[in-house]
Amino acid sequence: MSHLSLPDVGVGLFVHPARQTVAGLHGDLPTRLVGAVEDSVVVFGSDGGGALFALSRTDGATVYRLPPGRVDGDLYHCAPTADDLAASPQGFLTLAASPQGFLTLAPSLQGFLTHVEAQLRPI
Repeated sequence: MSHLSLPDVGVGLFVHPARQTVAGLHGDLPTRLVGAVEDSVVVFGSDGGGALFALSRTDGATVYRLPPGRVDGDLYHCAPTADDLAASPQGFLTLAASPQGFLTLAPSLQGFLTHVEAQLRPI
């Protein structure tokens, strides 16, 4: 898959092309989280509300949702609190579409994709 564009899922869900993800590692996007969470990340997607999706480089699994916030160079400043994603697919959409603060979106990239897949299934 080169990229994913789902503008009608929640407020929109986009997985960036590889060249954009790589460009982010060279200064176009945040690569480090500071504040409530300290981590090194790779931004790989976004939503239609301005939030970024980032994969932890530390454990290679955790997926974060970074709402629009303070960025200084390659540093993203996490809000003082972090919430876990609700276990249900509906909880995923509710949280992914909400303007609330920084949160851990899924325990793994596979978990992130499983939630996305669930949103694409007919009810």
